[in-house]
Amino acid sequence: MKRTYLSLVIITGCAILSLVFVMSLIRCGGEKYPINITVSYTGTPGLKFIGVYGSALSGTTSIPEGTVPFTCTTQCKSKTDVVSAVGQMYPGTASGTLTLKLLKDNKVLDEKTTTDPNEQIQVIWSPSAK
Repeated sequence: MKRTYLSLVIITGCAILSLVFVMSLIRCGGEKYPINITVSYTGTPGLKFIGVYGSALSGTTSIPEGTVPFTCTTQCKSKTDVVSAVGQMYPGTASGTLTLKLLKDNKVLDEKTTTDPNEQIQVIWSPSAK
């Protein structure tokens, strides 16, 4: 009887831990993962820029020569993931405006703007930073 009870407790405990683990992977803080994050490079139309975007868990993508406006998507894969993007006007650019945004469901999560051709701007967001 004790052995059956102990086995039942162990099986129930393992089932609960498994469920908690799966739920933490699927749903943390009311969010379902992965979350699609839009990366938007805007500003002076036709402005050339260089950039990098991505997340700690999804990896990064380089933009060796982009043109404003430019939009792309990356994924936030967990509550502890960090999404970021970096942008700078293309070397040799005399003037212009470069704005970089991270958006989720059309809501701005972070935004930076520069008019300095030599300034590098970065936007960062993580669900755990709410």
